[in-house]
Amino acid sequence: MVRVSGVPYEVTLEKSEESTQSLSKIQSPCVNICQVFQGTHFCKGCGRSVMEIELWEGYSDPMKAAIIDKSKTRLEVLHGKV
Repeated sequence: MVRVSGVPYEVTLEKSEESTQSLSKIQSPCVNICQVFQGTHFCKGCGRSVMEIELWEGYSDPMKAAIIDKSKTRLEVLHGKV
């Protein structure tokens, strides 16, 4: 169900085999520990911000690599290892 200008209507999309495969060479760093550190907006499992998680599929590979690097540092800081 999709809403356009407040009017609901149904849309059926057929996915081709090609469209279901990610063109990105960098996969999500999600480790299925989807909880946010108290008082932050960073995931306890992967270290990404909620916004980075939501927008992940739209990022270029260089941006994904930069986010993964930042996330590793965030996790170390948030887990008190730095």
